[in-house]
Amino acid sequence: MTGYISVQTFRRYGDSIKYLKTTDGGKSWTEKFISITAGYYEELGIIFLNENSGIVGGLRYSDNGKVEGESYFTSDSGDSWISDSRYQNLNKIKLINNNIFASGKYFYKITFP
Repeated sequence: MTGYISVQTFRRYGDSIKYLKTTDGGKSWTEKFISITAGYYEELGIIFLNENSGIVGGLRYSDNGKVEGESYFTSDSGDSWISDSRYQNLNKIKLINNNIFASGKYFYKITFP
């Protein structure tokens, strides 16, 4: 069984978002990373729709302190990630009937880019 976890951590530009992946039901975990594109970032949740497609949600803080939403999407099992600002401040992300729903600044039904 494959699974993912993220730890709510504050990261600055130049750091990476760290999350963990298991492919054996949690017996062992591998560290994985996402490069931060700008400012400071606080990841708040991670979920995968299937083996390939996943999203990390959180908050991005600009250098002047402004809070902006930013999410990261993958379509290759986390090997690469793209930044997306459509979904702001995601912190509760759930998979329901093969659809991803999340709350943050608003309530969202997530669609992949």
